[in-house]
Amino acid sequence: MNRYLVKNAKSLCKTLVLLSTITLVLVYLDVHVRPTSSKAYKYKVRCRGVREGNPLVECGYQPMNTTEYSNLSTIVSIQWLYAHLPEVQNGSGELVVLDTSWTDNATVDGYHSFFRQGHIPGARYFDLNKCVQSTPILPRNIPNIGCFQEYIRSLGVYTHTRVILYDRMDTAPSGRTWWVLRLFGHERVSILDGGMRKWLHDGFRITTMETPPPIRSNFGALMRSELVRDIRSMLNNLYTKTEQVADARGERSFIGQILPNGTRIGGHIPGSVILLMVPSSTKT
Repeated sequence: MNRYLVKNAKSLCKTLVLLSTITLVLVYLDVHVRPTSSKAYKYKVRCRGVREGNPLVECGYQPMNTTEYSNLSTIVSIQWLYAHLPEVQNGSGELVVLDTSWTDNATVDGYHSFFRQGHIPGARYFDLNKCVQSTPILPRNIPNIGCFQEYIRSLGVYTHTRVILYDRMDTAPSGRTWWVLRLFGHERVSILDGGMRKWLHDGFRITTMETPPPIRSNFGALMRSELVRDIRSMLNNLYTKTEQVADARGERSFIGQILPNGTRIGGHIPGSVILLMVPSSTKT
């Protein structure tokens, strides 16, 4: 009888020790791992360029909540985006990257000519030719608000989504997309510093794999008319000079030229200044 009690007592002790250990482990996981409203999971990843000889770079990755995303600057770095690629690829809609590569040649299909040839992993393609109409005076007008709203919804962009833009050109497509998104009420938008050129130069990979279709969003477009000036306002500004006009076209268009037949093409609005698209430095 005594042997039986001793044996059972030993088994009970072992069971209690095991349960205590499990409890301690669960408490540790609950305190240090479980995300809460004020503290999200924190991961440490290491970034290595694909080119041989690139040094290891320590990249801290911590998923950010909506409030933290709203405080991002207009320009984000290559390293920042790489460290947050898991959030881009998980399809949650919190962080969306749009490839805006585009050419003014209407016969070129940007999706197949640019995006399918290689893009940042998880990126979606944004077509600047969507929802616009060509006129004898303007090759591209402001997008139709209803059409634009449906297009943005199809890209999985919500009102709270932080959008990162890039292109493989000279950032002009990204700049126009940045303005168009803000025009229709989406303020949480940034541009990738250096675009795809710097992404590749810094040793990061691109992919030709198709990005999975996103879940359709409920984005609501709201026209911000204060970001647009009509011809009457522009003519009035010639005299009042209350606003500085900036020309975002190329230098040749800004300067203009006179053809052999005496016809002048190009030129700029009196008092305007030119914004030159200077290629981002690719020095590391």
